[in-house]
Amino acid sequence: MNRFSLRTLIATSLLAATAAASAASFPVASGEFSAADVAASNTAQPVRAARATTTEGRTRAEVRAELEAARCRGELPFEGETGRTYRDVFPDRYPLPECR
Repeated sequence: MNRFSLRTLIATSLLAATAAASAASFPVASGEFSAADVAASNTAQPVRAARATTTEGRTRAEVRAELEAARCRGELPFEGETGRTYRDVFPDRYPLPECR
């Protein structure tokens, strides 16, 4: 029994040491990279590093106006994920009187 425990301990220690040695060359697990790693990454992918990230979207007022227009036309979903709209359920109500 004692020999088995000793063999298990040695095998486990050997596996742990191998894993630790192979992971030693990787960056810290918390996501920290050295300046050399970042510089190497930027030169390896110059197009991706040089591209500016500009996104143009709609303003809050435009989104609200679209939502109100969809509400007036009855295009908002009715009862979750059934695929039906308010206009499908209540066809005589749409378009709404205050939106005409």
